[in-house]
Amino acid sequence: MTAGPFKLEKMDQTAKTITLVRDDNWWGQKAKLDKVIFRALDSDATVNAFANGELDALEIVPSAADLQRAKAVPGVDIRKAAAPNWRHITVNGSAPNLTDKSVRQAVLLGINREAITQSDLKDLDWPVQVLNNHLYMNTHKGYVDNSGELGKYNPEKAKQLLDAAGWKLEGEYRKKDGKELELRFIVPAAYPLAKQEGELTQAMLKDVGVKVKIEPVPDDKFFDDYITPGNFDLVPFSWLGTPFPNGALPQIYKRPTSKDNFGSNFPRIGSPELDTLIEQAAGEMDPVKYIELGNQADKLIWDEVHTIPLYQRPSIFAAKKTLANYGAFGFATKDWSAVGFTK
Repeated sequence: MTAGPFKLEKMDQTAKTITLVRDDNWWGQKAKLDKVIFRALDSDATVNAFANGELDALEIVPSAADLQRAKAVPGVDIRKAAAPNWRHITVNGSAPNLTDKSVRQAVLLGINREAITQSDLKDLDWPVQVLNNHLYMNTHKGYVDNSGELGKYNPEKAKQLLDAAGWKLEGEYRKKDGKELELRFIVPAAYPLAKQEGELTQAMLKDVGVKVKIEPVPDDKFFDDYITPGNFDLVPFSWLGTPFPNGALPQIYKRPTSKDNFGSNFPRIGSPELDTLIEQAAGEMDPVKYIELGNQADKLIWDEVHTIPLYQRPSIFAAKKTLANYGAFGFATKDWSAVGFTK
């Protein structure tokens, strides 16, 4: 049973491939391709595989080096679009050193998001613009800057909040009840961009007396062993969204009903007021009220410092010029039946 123009033919655990073939019983448009093969590769190996002709297309995560490497491949077409995807740092509000909201706010104020955004998007031929909304992207008609004072880099205010929370500077770093204010910044080992984000965060938070320990972990254990069980303090990754952002509110931002039932609310925090707005925003049918309620909820998400938005992540694909109707889809849904090769 399938729900599209292709059906599963085989999975090869050794080669790490999944092969789909045309499903002649599909009721819709007949697929132009006979088969599609997906390969699982480490993030640092994909561009080389494309350059060697092993792949027909690949998505380039924000990496100037990968983009330049892909551009050098003969017969390549670089395809770009603004997408509903965004880069952020998730803040574990259930971690011992971050349960105090004022400490989370101090961490946010102590991070120069514009500097990280500039570093990540440098040489990608893409506008450098900080994202100040958890739901609506910069290119979305519902976008409003809801960050307020928390969205402005303010290390002096961060120091004041930490002082008031009882974390006093002793030497380079702050302590409270003899315990040092240290945060674990988890990064996938094979993704240099995340390490770079960690190093920038480490230097910025050191200026306000917060110690950041960067901890590289195996890519294949990044979510299962660290993010999902809450085994982190700070962690950078990207949310891949849809054209209907309010639908993600209950999954990501609603308070957990138990320690084992938290959906994708990895920080495991929220509030009754936010829960009420989430239910209203996710179920609203009027398009104007839908956006209004979403932005009201976003203001509360900022206040909780659940997640630190960085930027709307560009969708960049490298593809063979002969590959048609595949690449950077932006807010559109890919139509696999239309994907094919030109002569």
